[in-house]
Amino acid sequence: MRIFVDICSELSGCLFDLWTYHRKAAIDFNRPSKQTDNCFVETFNESLRDECLNVQWFGAIDETRAKLEPWRAEYNESRPHEAFSDLTPAEYAGLARNVVM
Repeated sequence: MRIFVDICSELSGCLFDLWTYHRKAAIDFNRPSKQTDNCFVETFNESLRDECLNVQWFGAIDETRAKLEPWRAEYNESRPHEAFSDLTPAEYAGLARNVVM
């Protein structure tokens, strides 16, 4: 498994590196100042930061999970994404499963 991420403090620290190591995942970083390497990661990171991280304070990990989960659910299950022809990720995944079968 490979995880493609941009170079930011949240995804370049020791904990993330340790997490990926224990899951036998490789980290691929995009080139500095080359957001076009993966515009989908950039769009996601911008949305997460603007809509969630910058507007809330986080304390304990349980509190953090409780605050992030509603945003994650909305982002993945009910928000249409331009990259998926204005379908939600869940709808797009369902179409992809139907095409493969």
